[in-house]
Amino acid sequence: MKENVRANELSRHEIAEGSECTAFNLKRATRVVQNLFDDAFKPVGLEGTQYTVLGHIFVYGPISLTKLADLMHVDRTTLARNLGPLEKKGLVEIKSGNDKRAKFINISARK
Repeated sequence: MKENVRANELSRHEIAEGSECTAFNLKRATRVVQNLFDDAFKPVGLEGTQYTVLGHIFVYGPISLTKLADLMHVDRTTLARNLGPLEKKGLVEIKSGNDKRAKFINISARK
């Protein structure tokens, strides 16, 4: 019976490598895909995450920051950080709503 228990134990190397952990392997695969997206969008000055944000705003905008964060399954503060560079590049507009705390995002008009 002890041999069977040992057969199910992972070595230190296997634990560090994460080869038996689905979450670890999924995160690793996600990083690879994210790097591919970033490389593909580099010529136009965007990151993959920025493209995804722009796509959601294009489809659903104008949209509140809270609603966009909910749709994208991200934290509001994370989304706000991702919107900053897009606003600086003139790709999106962020305006206050009737309630000054509410922010609405839309694709900027081409100039």
